[in-house]
Amino acid sequence: FEMGPSGYVYVKNNVVTSPLPIDRNIANLQHCKCKDNCQNEDTCKCSDISVRSWYDQNSVLKEGFDFNEPPMIFECNDMCSCNVNSCNNRVVQHGITARMQVYKTYGMGWGVKSLVDIPKGGFVCEYVGELISDAEAEQRENDSYLFDLENRDGDTFCIDANRFGNVTRFINHSCS
Repeated sequence: FEMGPSGYVYVKNNVVTSPLPIDRNIANLQHCKCKDNCQNEDTCKCSDISVRSWYDQNSVLKEGFDFNEPPMIFECNDMCSCNVNSCNNRVVQHGITARMQVYKTYGMGWGVKSLVDIPKGGFVCEYVGELISDAEAEQRENDSYLFDLENRDGDTFCIDANRFGNVTRFINHSCS
C-alpha cells in the first residue's frame, strides 16, 4: 500500500539549482499605474502588453480567447500600482484555488483531479519545478516532466518537474 507519490520534492514555486542568466531585478519589469482593477487594455499597460485584458472579474478567460493558439498573458506584478487582491489581471500568482486530489490510477501511476467544477477558461494551477537551461534539459535522461518556456530575449529555459514539482506533474499528459 502506497501512502502517496514519492521520488520528488513538492514545491509551490520554481526552484533554481544552478546559476541561470535570468534578470531577477523586478524594477526592470513592465508595470501599470492603474488605480482600478485593470479591467481593460486601454488603461492598463500590462493588459495592453497581452493585446487585451483576458481575465474577467471571476478570473476566467474572456470570450474570444484562442485556446488553440493562446496568446502570451502578461499579468500585473509587484511593481504595479493596482490592488494585489482585487486586480482582474492577477490570476496565476494567486496560486491554486480549486481543491485538487492526487490519486493512484488503475495501471497508469498517479493522477490528479479537481474536487470541484472548474469553468472553461478557469485557472487550474501553474506548472512548477526546477528551472533549467535548454542545454541542461537536453542532458536529462527523463524528459517526461519537461515544459519549454518561450523567451523573447534569446536564452531558452525549461521547467523540469521530475525532481521538484507540484500537483501539475500528475496531470495526464501522455497516456494513450
